[in-house]
Amino acid sequence: MKDKSRMNFIPGVITLLAAAVASIVLIINKYPLKDFLIRLLVVIIVFYFVGIIVRSIAKAFLKVEISEEEAVEEESETEGEEGLEEGEETSSEAEQSEEFEEK
Repeated sequence: MKDKSRMNFIPGVITLLAAAVASIVLIINKYPLKDFLIRLLVVIIVFYFVGIIVRSIAKAFLKVEISEEEAVEEESETEGEEGLEEGEETSSEAEQSEEFEEK
């Protein structure tokens, strides 16, 4: 759950970083205020959408990764259960019963 809530900040962080870099470059190059603000607005809008795309790709990647992990867990659970029939004990159950009998 924490990963999903952290992903909501991706577009904002990317936008702020791009705006900071753009502001520094525009100040160093001594752009007039009107041009500065127009270019900064364009940078903010473009990089906000870039951030949304990055967030959706990251969510899709994590969703695939999580579903693969769940599939592996399900396979290991079913393999462990297939080998046992009624009345058979697992190795851990057998060890526990041996320890109990020794006492």
